[in-house]
Amino acid sequence: MFLFNVSKKDLRSKKVSIFFLLVLFVLGIFTYGTFFVFNKLNLSLTKDESYSLEASTYYAEYDETVISNKTINTYSVKEWYDTDKYKFEYLDRVGNKFYTIKKGNKLVVYNDNEKNKLTLDTPIKENNIASFSSIANLYKQISKGENKCECKYEINKTEKNIFVIFNKCKNDNINCVLNNFLNKNNLSKIKVEISVKTGLPEIYTAFDENKKERICIVYNKFEVNQKIDENIFE
Repeated sequence: MFLFNVSKKDLRSKKVSIFFLLVLFVLGIFTYGTFFVFNKLNLSLTKDESYSLEASTYYAEYDETVISNKTINTYSVKEWYDTDKYKFEYLDRVGNKFYTIKKGNKLVVYNDNEKNKLTLDTPIKENNIASFSSIANLYKQISKGENKCECKYEINKTEKNIFVIFNKCKNDNINCVLNNFLNKNNLSKIKVEISVKTGLPEIYTAFDENKKERICIVYNKFEVNQKIDENIFE
């Protein structure tokens, strides 16, 4: 017995409507759940995915483009890195070579014929903005909870690539290693693109405080955990 006069046709129509609403509801839960799980998985990297970020030594060859307000300069670079020391060999467009070596507190900068050689023997704490080791150090400090701040890096994954993104922290924390690094270099964000297949970096990009691209590095070669001759840093 019904309180209202409802035809069988209306009942069938209502049943169909309710059925479709239930289907949409279930699909909505499934979609939300899938989205949530997908993003939850993206909050961390597997051992294979963080392979290069965890490296203690590496040798890299890459093309580095430095963009200022007036000029764009491109260099072919070779980089050797071993724990607390690194060496850069730069080759500019006209064939000039110059080098930067850091070993402990000693920093040496010279050109190909060594006529112009600068040596500094002083504590050097700042990381080199163009070195992949700087990104790796930030990743290690944040992922291991060594950063005295709650900020995190962002991870986006596709079928072929992993994007690890370090945005400027919104917290005004003077002890934040991420903000300290970005502020010293007048940056708002750095991003590295890693190959899913190899676990090695492919592209590194740095953006200024106006979110404009200032440095773009395209890796041509990246060898991880290779023994590096100590004479390289002499």
